[in-house]
Amino acid sequence: LEGTTMKRLLDLVEQKKIYKTKMAHIKKEDLYSAEEIMLVGTTLDVIGVSQFEEHKFEFKNRAQKLREILIEDQI
Repeated sequence: LEGTTMKRLLDLVEQKKIYKTKMAHIKKEDLYSAEEIMLVGTTLDVIGVSQFEEHKFEFKNRAQKLREILIEDQI
């Protein structure tokens, strides 16, 4: 099912009022100005991305916090 984990995560974040979120189509160039990048999926849950091409990102613990929320919901 396409995007099931992402949709569930966005629902949980909205319910808990942790972060403001929105779904959008982005371009590759948009990633360069991002504060943090993460991958979301059924197998991964949520994992932070430390580097995209030559651009490096600092971890700000958002990915870990979101991963914990997803895991808690699965129990």
